[in-house]
Amino acid sequence: MKLNIFKNRNFYVLVVLILVGSVAYYFGTQNTESSSINKTLQLTTTSVKQGDLEKKEEYNGTLRQTDSKILNSPMAGVVTFIPDEGTIVKFGEILFAVDNKPVILVEGSVPFYRTLDLNSDPGPDVLQLEKALVYLGYAADGFAPDDTFDEITSQMLNKLYLDYKIETKSEVTPSEQVAINLKETEVKNIEETIDSGGTTIAEVNDKKKKLDDAKEDATEESAAWKAADVAIKNAEQSITLLKDDTNPQTMEKIAIGSNLPKNLLDIDNGVEKNIRILAEAKNKKISEINACVMKRPRHDKIVDVMNKLGVTINFITDGDIAGVLSVIGDSPKNDIYYSTGGGPEGVLAASALSCFGGQIQGRLV
Repeated sequence: MKLNIFKNRNFYVLVVLILVGSVAYYFGTQNTESSSINKTLQLTTTSVKQGDLEKKEEYNGTLRQTDSKILNSPMAGVVTFIPDEGTIVKFGEILFAVDNKPVILVEGSVPFYRTLDLNSDPGPDVLQLEKALVYLGYAADGFAPDDTFDEITSQMLNKLYLDYKIETKSEVTPSEQVAINLKETEVKNIEETIDSGGTTIAEVNDKKKKLDDAKEDATEESAAWKAADVAIKNAEQSITLLKDDTNPQTMEKIAIGSNLPKNLLDIDNGVEKNIRILAEAKNKKISEINACVMKRPRHDKIVDVMNKLGVTINFITDGDIAGVLSVIGDSPKNDIYYSTGGGPEGVLAASALSCFGGQIQGRLV
């Protein structure tokens, strides 16, 4: 009996120990978790700055333009103008020039692959041209672009040519082209009549011959007009350069007024030396010297020298006698007359100048 009680007591002690150990383990684990949580909840602070997000990248290389294009000119010749590098060329402005004939930039995708005139067949290039003329302001209000090159198109194009100083001459004029178109239409109508049995081959050949004659006459007339235009220009230039050819002789002349040392100037001295001598004799600055010169291309070298010296030049177009006499008087308009003109006029001018004590030197050329 004692043994059972002892055994039961040991059993109870064992149970109590197990319970105490379990409780201790439980609270021990709770403290560990609490300690871990406390460690986890610790806060760390840092400063925050406000600013723009930036990204920087560095590359080594050479910048160059890659979208270059080759421009094909519709004309053959020497390129006489191109815009400066970097220039932005807008529609309606000159893209480049060939033999001083400007090529104008217009908007469109159809290349100008043919010469357009009143004989041209309708096409998209004509429509593109008329749209460009409308954009550039050469069309009347209400004009609707189409694909037909007609008189209105020709008139708008001629206005553009005049504004850009483009030669408008062609082998056949617009009115001649209209006449040719009418002849071609007439021939076509006759051919249709032949097909229906209403005329003869001889009549057709006669009409075709008249058409060919009309074309030839138009071309010859245009060529003659061009030749006449060139002749007129050459004649105008010759008149300007050789206006004194009707005189027996042409004479170089320098004339100065009175109250100056005799034989002061000499043609062989040249323009610059004579001007300096005259300025010193008249106690003037060179820039105060006034010179009378006849406006002729042959006097360009004289004018260039005087301009470099700062001489004031009073040009005359004709009448070198009056020019010579402009150096005399109490307050003469000019200090010197320096030109080449007619010989007889030089003699007359010298006679008049001697009456006032002036000086003139001439040399026949």
